[in-house]
Amino acid sequence: MAAEDDSSNFFSRWSRRKVQVRSGEPLPPEPPAPPVAPPPPAPRAPPPRPWPRSRPRWWRRRRLGG
Repeated sequence: MAAEDDSSNFFSRWSRRKVQVRSGEPLPPEPPAPPVAPPPPAPRAPPPRPWPRSRPRWWRRRRLGG
């Protein structure tokens, strides 16, 4: 990080712009924002499974056959 140019540091750019605004100097144009890629589509959910059933099969036979 120490090898980076001070002009690319956010705080140094901010400080420079603040001094320019206070002194009334014209501000340089702001650099364009980097393009943002849209997020990838979310994966589809698997279809719901028919199990577990609310009651076992033998329950129905037992009640009907009585």
